[in-house]
Amino acid sequence: MTITRTRASAATYALSLIGKSRDRLPVPWTDSAAIDDCARFCSHVLWGGFPISWVDNFKTAGDGSYAAGSGDLQPWDVLLFDWEHNGVGNHVEFFVSHDADPRYVRTFGANGSDTKAAAYRRRPVSYILGRFRPRWAADPAPDLPQKTPITTNRRHPVEHIIQAPYRKGGPKYSVLIEPGTATLLDTERFNYWRGLKDGNGQPLYPVVQGNERSLALAIEHRKRVTNGIKLR
Repeated sequence: MTITRTRASAATYALSLIGKSRDRLPVPWTDSAAIDDCARFCSHVLWGGFPISWVDNFKTAGDGSYAAGSGDLQPWDVLLFDWEHNGVGNHVEFFVSHDADPRYVRTFGANGSDTKAAAYRRRPVSYILGRFRPRWAADPAPDLPQKTPITTNRRHPVEHIIQAPYRKGGPKYSVLIEPGTATLLDTERFNYWRGLKDGNGQPLYPVVQGNERSLALAIEHRKRVTNGIKLR
């Protein structure tokens, strides 16, 4: 069995089933004493279909790991409960969070003693036999914004670069001074402009050490010019 859902997508799907019981799930199953509805519900959320029919089968289920006890719980672990304290699992639900009262946990599952429908519940920690931690599918990589390429094609000639502290003990900000505007540079662009050399190997744009008033000048330009200021 392979879990194709991420933790987030599994949680979203499980919560979409709130209030639904065996006969109202997208894939209903037959009422039978030979299966544990709670195990079927959790396995349906994780794998689709109903690959697990008994609570204790979560101890050896593939695509995850089982650990006894309640000392290491993460959201959407499958909790195995032992109502009789005999080492045999009687019920499973998803772990949602710890309760304000440390004797309890918040869970989500179906076929509880209070209702057959999927619902949030509050369970005593003392009945937790262990937990099954699914090996979730990886979250898709986020789309990263494309950096604006550094270019020397500017509207105005650069006069010099000022390095000035934003506040006492704070980070250094590099202010690129041009006729009519001042632009705050991030570290990459500061290093680019500082590294430009003339034919004799001398800096094209010397770096001048400034103070907080240098930054104030840049902020004042921000109000007056259309270029604005780009902060790191």
